[in-house]
Amino acid sequence: MKIIGINPLQGVARPSDVNPASRKKAVQSETDSYLPSRKALEVSVARKAYKATPDVNADRVASLKAQIEAGTYEISPWDIASKMVDAKI
Repeated sequence: MKIIGINPLQGVARPSDVNPASRKKAVQSETDSYLPSRKALEVSVARKAYKATPDVNADRVASLKAQIEAGTYEISPWDIASKMVDAKI
């Protein structure tokens, strides 16, 4: 079926129909702005704090290393087994 007499682009301005000076003026007068929500600001602060936190607790690692090297680090099999049961390993 072909419909004759209806132009879907009728009324749409072609680039050649628009005065370049008026187009430039319209673009210059429009400004976009963005105002983040309070939640977005909180997430941003939390993300920055997370990124600033080291992945490894260097003090804890140094302490354990020193205990291992000194031979004073003791492993409790009961604590390990209990944690494994709690974690359902």
